[in-house]
Amino acid sequence: MPSGWIVSVNVGAGGVPKTPRPEGVRLGQQGLDGDVQGHEKHRKPQRAISILSVELLNEFQKEGFRVSPGLMAENVTVYGVDLCALEAGTRIKFEGGAEVEVASQRKPCYQLNPVGEGLEQAAVGRSGVMCSVITEGMLKPGMTFDVVRPS
Repeated sequence: MPSGWIVSVNVGAGGVPKTPRPEGVRLGQQGLDGDVQGHEKHRKPQRAISILSVELLNEFQKEGFRVSPGLMAENVTVYGVDLCALEAGTRIKFEGGAEVEVASQRKPCYQLNPVGEGLEQAAVGRSGVMCSVITEGMLKPGMTFDVVRPS
């Protein structure tokens, strides 16, 4: 049984927001095709893509923040997994063969505050994960994935 599924795949010109791409996007070693990582600190293999869950977006919405897939600059929005509980080394294997490895929990960026005053602070410890790419492939909304924890 899959751990969850992709809700949205998002790319942007750097910064906030990223735009959902319903047709999906190819995942390469440096991240999603067409996605710009605006700051040098983001251009590292262990920060190739960021993943955030709908469950976390729902929490922020209940707190009054107007967020939706891509608005917090995540590359992939997923449903069905507690990303805050994933440790470094955990693998996420997507339907179709793409695979990423969690490198770290994601830290919120100051660019979130224009989305909603106080969002950066509210997102501390609840911003999803940063991942490196193990296997390239296509990512599309509706695809399932499995979480494989390190042994």
